[in-house]
Amino acid sequence: MNRPLSWLERQQILERFRRSNERLAVTYGNPGEDFFSPLSQAAENDDPPSLSVADTLRIAAEAWQWSAEQELTLREIIAHQQARIDQLEEKAK
Repeated sequence: MNRPLSWLERQQILERFRRSNERLAVTYGNPGEDFFSPLSQAAENDDPPSLSVADTLRIAAEAWQWSAEQELTLREIIAHQQARIDQLEEKAK
């Protein structure tokens, strides 16, 4: 059912990872440095470990939960800052 990736597909994945890694480094780390360690270029006959459906769903759920927590935290910060702005505007009247 699983077919090996072609050389071109592997190169496309590695390039996409490189660009994503670069964007993350610029946003969250140090530009010009790797955010994640570079992916090694595995040989064509290497059989990378596979993820089960349960593992994939667990990882997706954890990523979604982290993202939701970040959004809630930002909403709380914004609400707090808006309340502070409202107080200052009220005092200025």
